[in-house]
Amino acid sequence: PFTVVGAEWISHKAVIPRLNQLGLPGVEFEATKYVPKSIKSMAALPRLMGRRLNGIKIVITDYDKVQPVELGVALLSELRREARRRGGKRLFSKPAWLARMAGTRRLYKQLSQGRSGSQIAASWRDEVAKFNKVRARYLLYK
Repeated sequence: PFTVVGAEWISHKAVIPRLNQLGLPGVEFEATKYVPKSIKSMAALPRLMGRRLNGIKIVITDYDKVQPVELGVALLSELRREARRRGGKRLFSKPAWLARMAGTRRLYKQLSQGRSGSQIAASWRDEVAKFNKVRARYLLYK
């Protein structure tokens, strides 16, 4: 699920090469076009239903290497960059929604400041290392 994201304003020529140049492990990006449709029990009335959208297809090339959180943050950062380039003031009309999804307001703030996905990921590395150290004591299997 969620292997395609899109909007009418996405420029494939600009966004796809930038995403692929990031060299994110285990993933590549391809241009696509699609029409959002109703999917029972998932998205009954998707935003922009019935409209032809430019999309970014996320192609997993190596499931063992892909880092989904870093992938998502990099994608958000590049989409924000493209939205700004196209005259949009912000990517999210409801920042509180992103804060609930991310579990912190820090992600929205960093995206608003124009930070790249790698800069954002680097900002939490120390916290992740501390967590992993504590977590290791509780793992039953290694």
